[in-house]
Amino acid sequence: MQYKEPVFKILLTSSTSSESIKAIEDRIHTAFKDSGKKASIDSFETCDKAFYSIKTQTNAYDFFVINTENPQCYGHSLIDYIGSFPQNKNKTKLLISGSIANIHSKNYIGSKQFYYVPEEKLIQIHATEFNNTEILKKIIKTFFTETPTLYISYGNDPKFTSREIIEEFDKLARIAIPHFNILFDFKSLKIGSDVKQFMNNMKDGDIVLLIINEKYFNSPYCMEELVNMFEALHGRIYPLFLDSGRSFYDSRVYSTILMEWIQDKKHLETQQEQIISLGSRRDQSIDTDIHLRDKIIETLPRFREYVLHFFTAPIDLYRQEKYLDIFQKITNDLKYRDYIDFYGSEEEMKKALQNCSIKNISS
Repeated sequence: MQYKEPVFKILLTSSTSSESIKAIEDRIHTAFKDSGKKASIDSFETCDKAFYSIKTQTNAYDFFVINTENPQCYGHSLIDYIGSFPQNKNKTKLLISGSIANIHSKNYIGSKQFYYVPEEKLIQIHATEFNNTEILKKIIKTFFTETPTLYISYGNDPKFTSREIIEEFDKLARIAIPHFNILFDFKSLKIGSDVKQFMNNMKDGDIVLLIINEKYFNSPYCMEELVNMFEALHGRIYPLFLDSGRSFYDSRVYSTILMEWIQDKKHLETQQEQIISLGSRRDQSIDTDIHLRDKIIETLPRFREYVLHFFTAPIDLYRQEKYLDIFQKITNDLKYRDYIDFYGSEEEMKKALQNCSIKNISS
């Protein structure tokens, strides 16, 4: 895929010197360069010029960096004007402030130095934080150049319990890890979509959440997803066992599952031999299925060893705590990979989750 070079919108107060403009441009260019990307920046010293540029080039910019240290710029409602264009709804806006004011939206997250409004993709950051090149690099990586992806793999069940949990988790993730692109089949796939491609893409994700019920290990589709992702994402797979899936910890149940796949492979091999004995060519689809069984038989013991060392609580406990433990593990993993941390502590995240109502989070 060809990368589209972003154009940064930078709004600076009329009292800001050209040297300061140049300094900000240099920091942004450096942050993008470190991500292997390029930025083309249009700089404006007055709000009026920025307004005019947005009005005449409504779809020209991918990212807006606005200096609001001059109160007039915020008074002009420049950020509201940017958001008034539908094409700018899903574009990130970064506000640099000398002091963090109360954001007009109630749905913000963050601390005294950093606010984020997910539904507006609006970041407000203190000027001293913005002047830190390392923080700027993290912001650009998190929101623009390498937005992290979380895939959800699950086993269907008649009561749709798995789907209910996925929808619940997805909504809460907008509070706990709002920068993540969360993907699962009934959210991401449309009629005619390439299911195999979606399954293969899981190995390129940053995190995978497995929602495991009793049917997960008996489903060829679920097992193909597990095989594809396990090697690539070892250590970044978070298993979440429903009550019916916890039997996987029982050696007898695990052995039965493994033996069923071994028998299934033998059955397919017998079918292929019968087809050939009748004078027909080898059936490539059967060979593909046999190869998948080989990979399943190889992966299952390794996956079980992985989950035996991975503490998991009963699903009801996770739901009561609004998946705090999982969100915190994901956040800690990303911090080591130079992504922005929205919460200064686990207590801050816990408070944000406790204060939110799932019913009030828009779909």
